[in-house]
Amino acid sequence: MNDTDKEALNRVKELLVERYPTAAGAVFETSDQRHFGFRLLSLRTADGLPLQVSDEVDEAVWDILCDVAWDGVMREDAHGYATVILQPAKVSTVKIRTLADLKRAVTVGAVVHVTGHRFPDLNGRREVLRVRTKGFSLSLPDGHPRKAQVDAEGGSWQDFAKASEYVFDGTNVVWTPMCVISF
Repeated sequence: MNDTDKEALNRVKELLVERYPTAAGAVFETSDQRHFGFRLLSLRTADGLPLQVSDEVDEAVWDILCDVAWDGVMREDAHGYATVILQPAKVSTVKIRTLADLKRAVTVGAVVHVTGHRFPDLNGRREVLRVRTKGFSLSLPDGHPRKAQVDAEGGSWQDFAKASEYVFDGTNVVWTPMCVISF
């Protein structure tokens, strides 16, 4: 990771936030060049709504990121996708201290952020699609290659575990050993 790549990423973040003030996150993909370059794939608001990017901005982003090395500052996944937070999300007011609190917080449409998942391509912003007594289903993160298919089939199912399998800190829920879910 070099300083030039960091500067390029920071310039792109500033450009996108300046042109799209409601933008909270962006997904980039590796270019078809060998070992360098990223293209802007999508831009989203904090609520997950897509933003239409002009051709002018798309070209400006490419001009800045065309020489950025792979496997560096962008931290792309194994599929060549890199999710970048443009602006910090608002602090959640959800306080989860027990399994009952978790079950109350998991409602259809709730947005959760999954990190530290044992399958890294399942990390990211996800939406609760269905809730049942014994579990719930989540959408796949934006940029996942099977997102449309799996979401159409009802999402990725998660059973509620025993309370002893969770560690509650009042704001985040740590689901051991799978991942950290934050609201």
